[in-house]
Amino acid sequence: SRSVSLYEGPTGARRWGDAEARALLLANRALIKEILSRNEAIIRDYQENRLDDLPDPGAFFASPAWQEPQQLISLASYWLGWNGYYTSRLLTRGDPLRKEVLEESIGAFSRALIDFGEDSITSKTQFGRGLAYRQLEEYGRAAHDFRAIKEQLPRSDPLHVRCLYEEAALSFDTGNLSLASRQLERIREEIPEAQGSRERWRPRRCRFGSTSARAGIDGRWCARCGIGA
Repeated sequence: SRSVSLYEGPTGARRWGDAEARALLLANRALIKEILSRNEAIIRDYQENRLDDLPDPGAFFASPAWQEPQQLISLASYWLGWNGYYTSRLLTRGDPLRKEVLEESIGAFSRALIDFGEDSITSKTQFGRGLAYRQLEEYGRAAHDFRAIKEQLPRSDPLHVRCLYEEAALSFDTGNLSLASRQLERIREEIPEAQGSRERWRPRRCRFGSTSARAGIDGRWCARCGIGA
């Protein structure tokens, strides 16, 4: 999202502190929810007060008056999902808001999955939901989403490759380090573009001093504590 790009900058170096980024994402959350609320109210008004009086409901449903608020609801749901996921990464695991925004993210992604008909957006939506499930430690549901995306996309697709990495991360999260290592080795051997994946999963110390933590595949998060290293 634009907020995340501004936060990290073009090279991944953080421009702001976590507090500033968290405040921005929470403000963004409020704005997206307002967009959702207003357009849901428009649809509800049509359903409850106007549809029975329309001379040609079919023509109305194809018109911008009906289609535009529906599209805005779908887009707002999609971005609310991503906004919630990124917000959760800036909150401690004991913060009640973290669980709230992750559950909100999952609900928003699930709604967007129903609304969108484009495969590329659907895959990204399901991927985002899988990430949110993983943050909530609902590993079975996360694995289901990543597996479903792999079945839809060719192995050459970057999102397919990312799902392979996320499956390795799930193995790590659940304590199966040997399986995680084998999965990463398989990625390195079978997908030329993934050369060096094991190096990117090297052991390192996270900012909370966990010596057994490992860097995530993007090198910026701790796969054990789930908070940026």
